[in-house]
Amino acid sequence: MVKSDFDSLVNEMDVLIIVESIFPLPGLDIAEKIENVLAGGKRVVVLRKMDVDLERQLVEKSCVDRNLEVYTGNRLKPYTDIEMADTSIEEIPAAIILVLGSGERCCKFDVQLALREALLENGYVLTQIGSKNYCEFFGFHSFPGFMLDHSEYTEREKIIGFNKYVRMLYMLERPDALVIGVPGGAFSFDEYFDNNFGITNFYVSNAIVPDYVIYNSLYVDTLPEF
Repeated sequence: MVKSDFDSLVNEMDVLIIVESIFPLPGLDIAEKIENVLAGGKRVVVLRKMDVDLERQLVEKSCVDRNLEVYTGNRLKPYTDIEMADTSIEEIPAAIILVLGSGERCCKFDVQLALREALLENGYVLTQIGSKNYCEFFGFHSFPGFMLDHSEYTEREKIIGFNKYVRMLYMLERPDALVIGVPGGAFSFDEYFDNNFGITNFYVSNAIVPDYVIYNSLYVDTLPEF
C-alpha cells in the first residue's frame, strides 16, 4: 500500500524506518517527521546517513528516548581501539568469504544477508562484517569507519588495522566462517566510472586472504576479460 500523505499514516504505523535512498530528502523534513512520530509514542529506526549536525542531534536524542534507534556505522579507530603492538599481517584461522561488487547497487548486501541466513540455519558459528552503516540493525558488525577515512590514516594503517580488527573479532567470537562485504566497487569499471579505483577493495584484499570470493556484477553486457 503506497500513500503520499505521510501525516495520515502516523496513527496507523507501529514503527517508522528511515531508509537509504538514491533520492535526496531535506534533513529538516526528515527531522520533523521523526519528531511527529516520536510525539505519538511510536518507534523510529534511522538507517539513512544524515548530515553531521542532524546525525549528532538524533544520536543525542536516542540516548534519552528509547523509541529512537540511530545506526551511524562503526566508529572504530585503528591504533587506539585495536591492539597494534605487533604491526605484521596475521593469519585468520577460519574460512573467509569475501563479497565484492563491480560497483554500487549491485545487490552485495542482499547476498550478505542471504549468506548469513543460510550459514546460521546450517549451524555454523558466524562472524560478519557488512558493507552498510546499519549492519548492527541486522545483528552483525558494520564496516569500520577508519577504512573509509581519506585523511587521517595511511594506507598501511588501514591494511594492518583491518587485519587486526578481523583477527580481534575471530579471537572474541571464534567463528567457523567470516563473511566480509566490501563497500563500493572492486576496481575501476571504465574511464567514466572509476569506483574510486577500488581502493577499499585493495586495502581489504591486502589485509586478509579469502577462501571464497563472491563477485556481484551489474546487469549489463560484460566483456569476458572484465
